[in-house]
Amino acid sequence: LNGVYNTLSQRRGEVSEEISKVGTPLTQIKAFLPVLESFGFTGLLRENTSGMAFPQMIFSHWQLMMGEMYVEDAKLKKLVPVESSYAIEKAIQVRKR
Repeated sequence: LNGVYNTLSQRRGEVSEEISKVGTPLTQIKAFLPVLESFGFTGLLRENTSGMAFPQMIFSHWQLMMGEMYVEDAKLKKLVPVESSYAIEKAIQVRKR
């Protein structure tokens, strides 16, 4: 299980539930993973667990990101993009894909 938790933490994943299957060595872990971090996740998980773990991913929910995308410019009297913020950086990363 260590490899699963390490992989999730590398990708900003948040574990919500861990279910052990009685009578088997299997464990099901439910976690939330940002979509941006899901690209290449399967390969990294298989690598970190020596092929013992495999993901099944489905979309769960939207969540607001930290930071602002726009700020009001008093001179122009309109909204303009913020030069640098967490939200802007992630939006640019998504657009590059």
